[in-house]
Amino acid sequence: MVSEAEPTQHISSRDDVRDTIGRVWKEVLRLDEFGYGDNFFELGGHSLTASQAISRIARALHVEIPMADFFERPTVDELAEFVTRRQDSVTRGEEALTRPAGAAPAAPTPRNGASA
Repeated sequence: MVSEAEPTQHISSRDDVRDTIGRVWKEVLRLDEFGYGDNFFELGGHSLTASQAISRIARALHVEIPMADFFERPTVDELAEFVTRRQDSVTRGEEALTRPAGAAPAAPTPRNGASA
């Protein structure tokens, strides 16, 4: 008897992620049309609009995107792949995409400035 495993549930499909990122770019860049392979910065984006896009994407998809990662992945397709991998990583409880390999987790800094 063949056992059917339940499919892994993902937060969002890659297509949903791409569409969400595309919608956000359309809003922040105030564009009617562009391709998912077009470069955000070549479309008129800059650090302020990138920050707005990151914030809106984070709100919509519940994922943090460091500014450096946004700059390294300036197309919808590249960013969607990153976000999807990051969501999968978080779902599995991994931190592989949130810090460099081998790096220790960051320790919280007390608000009063005292060392932990």
